[in-house]
Amino acid sequence: MDKIMAENLKNKWIDENPRKPFQHDTVVTWYDLGKMLCVEHNTQKVIFKFLVCEKEYKLYLSFPEIGGVRLYSDFVGFHSARQNKKIEIIKSEKNFIVKSDSKTEVFIKTGDDWRIEILHSGRLVNIIDGRQILLGYDKNNNFTKIKILGKIFKNEVFTGLGERFDSLVRNGRESLLWNYDCIDQLRENATTDRIYSYTNIPLLHSTKGYTLFINSSYAINADIGKKNLNKYYILR
Repeated sequence: MDKIMAENLKNKWIDENPRKPFQHDTVVTWYDLGKMLCVEHNTQKVIFKFLVCEKEYKLYLSFPEIGGVRLYSDFVGFHSARQNKKIEIIKSEKNFIVKSDSKTEVFIKTGDDWRIEILHSGRLVNIIDGRQILLGYDKNNNFTKIKILGKIFKNEVFTGLGERFDSLVRNGRESLLWNYDCIDQLRENATTDRIYSYTNIPLLHSTKGYTLFINSSYAINADIGKKNLNKYYILR
């Protein structure tokens, strides 16, 4: 058993250096989800099919029983909804409206300029389109990384991401979501580098009335308007 564990530790891709918890040596080519092939649906979810890197890539949209809207792929995270609500589809020529028994509904525009609008009580809280989800493929055309981009609206404030040592407000900040015993890092770089934390929680709260849950146990880099005041990105 000890031999097997030692071999697994030797071959794992996570570098124990806290500055390198990603697949940092893997070069990828980024592709957006601009080419939508079709949209299908059943009683509990909507299925989006895209052509990415000469492969079919699927996204699913559902309404978990516990609440909210879930957008996910075949590469699912650790957490899954125990049960999804039944959905109602109102369809026009190129558009869909998806409803459940809650106050949340989703407007879907199909085609190459597709977008998803999430509304609550008739108020728009978020928009997702094909330019905001980027997939990274390595030289062998294997899906390796994902980047999610989002717009920061005027007067919108973000909080969350767990225990932080710089500010409650995340606007203009960068965070590394990777639990790490960071006392030495804080002592050495307390005034210049506070992206590390003991307790990271992948929940990002917006004053526009929504919370983004990043369903991943991998290391995540979250830039909330640091490089660009009007945009945030989540890299996994």
